[in-house]
Parts: sequence; C-alpha cells; structure tokens
Amino acid sequence: IEFNVGINEMTQLNGVTFFPNPTPGKLSIFLSENLSGTTIQMYDVVGNLVTSSSMDGVLRTDMDISSLANGVYFARVQNVKGTFVQKIILNK
Repeated sequence: IEFNVGINEMTQLNGVTFFPNPTPGKLSIFLSENLSGTTIQMYDVVGNLVTSSSMDGVLRTDMDISSLANGVYFARVQNVKGTFVQKIILNK
C-alpha cells in the first residue's frame, strides 16, 4: 500500500487515479483500462464503510463525499487485477 497526498495532486496507483486529493467533496476516479466488476469503497479511519460505487463499463466516475465530515478516508478500488487503497483527505 502506498499513500500519496498533496494539494491538488493527481495520484496514480497501479492504473487508478484519484483527483483532487485533498478534495473539497467531489472526488474523480479514473481507471487506465475498462475492467468489469470494478468497485470503489470508501472507509473512515476506524474501518467503517461510508460509501461505495461501481465502475462497470466506465473509465471515470465521480464520488460526492461532501456529506461526510472533514478528515481522512481510505478509498479501496477492487477488480480482477487486485485491490488498491488510497488515502483521501476531505477538506471542505
């Protein structure tokens, strides 16, 4: 697991890109290839699932996490190639 965080930094982790990070509430997730069965799950720092989304058939999706409290979250992207985790900072 690799954590990269910086102001408006685009972070790519094994073909998965998160932007912006830190985010004010809208997080864009890009995939380098279209893989069926790709899911995104967002967890808080204690491991509670706070939101999830599917990316079947798309290379980009946006997650609105503005309803969550400011803080650190972990986005887990899972597909047939593996599982990738990225630290996300929400700062509204």
